[in-house]
Amino acid sequence: MSDLMQLWAQDAPPARDISFELAVMARIEQRRFRQSLLRNAVLAAAAGLLLLLAAPVLQSLWGETFAPFASDLVIAALLLTLTLAVPQLYAGQGD
Repeated sequence: MSDLMQLWAQDAPPARDISFELAVMARIEQRRFRQSLLRNAVLAAAAGLLLLLAAPVLQSLWGETFAPFASDLVIAALLLTLTLAVPQLYAGQGD
């Protein structure tokens, strides 16, 4: 009987090689990490390039449109934040 037939004839599964399994999982995790790192680097470079191209337009837009009203925008942002955040702070205390 061949080795394969003997393994099939056994009731128990064959022994596991834990060190081999850990080595395979480590290689898979390293490959996923490198892929994730490369993807993040490409996205960061694309975002930097986009910001580099859009900076002159944003600068002129800020100077002409929003700069005169900067204090009003800050006050509006604070009021909006308080309006949305304060009810969330007290949402669970009424029970």
